[in-house]
Amino acid sequence: MRVCKFLLISIAMGFTVAIYSLSANGAQWTYDFDGSFQGWDWQWDELYTPGGSDGVVSLSTQRGYNDSSSLKFDMGDGAGDDGTLWIEKAFTVPSNLPTKVSVYFQLFNLRKSDVNQFQVKAYIGQDNPEEQEDFQCIGRTDSAAGWVPFEYNQTIESTTGQVWVALGIRVAWEGHRDYWIDHVQVNIVPTPATLMIMLFGGIITLGQRRSTLNNL
Repeated sequence: MRVCKFLLISIAMGFTVAIYSLSANGAQWTYDFDGSFQGWDWQWDELYTPGGSDGVVSLSTQRGYNDSSSLKFDMGDGAGDDGTLWIEKAFTVPSNLPTKVSVYFQLFNLRKSDVNQFQVKAYIGQDNPEEQEDFQCIGRTDSAAGWVPFEYNQTIESTTGQVWVALGIRVAWEGHRDYWIDHVQVNIVPTPATLMIMLFGGIITLGQRRSTLNNL
């Protein structure tokens, strides 16, 4: 019996340490696109004026945030001042529990400009984004020459255990533009309420196991 009690206490302590670690750090992924898209897909959508040249995302070795690799966003010809080009990826989250999801990334501008800036867009949600209207504007391009950081976060309660993260650029002026995106970081951290639910669930499970062992 003492062995069983010690085992249950050890399991409980381990579970508590795991919960604390998860609350402090969560899960984090970093993508520097060294030779591949690393599981990200890209998509282009234009709402008002289909036609002209579409935007395209490609691997680039022209520049990178930490190395010489990144994703190049060729924004097409800007026909009709319209079109959004983005990358997207699905991540696993706890089902039906509030979870904070954050995305951080670097965007490279060839020059600084105070006029004719494009919109920097992001999306975090349960459904796969299919239209440019799904996105939130989180900033503007060309605020400075070189690499500029952006971030976006949402608290999601997914019924499917999946969340989509997407980021990109929306055309706001006719004419060709190129941008680069790199060093994308995605953080998924359960909220304190979610952690408490997980902890109580673990305690209940341990109690049920102890009751079962006592009846043996």
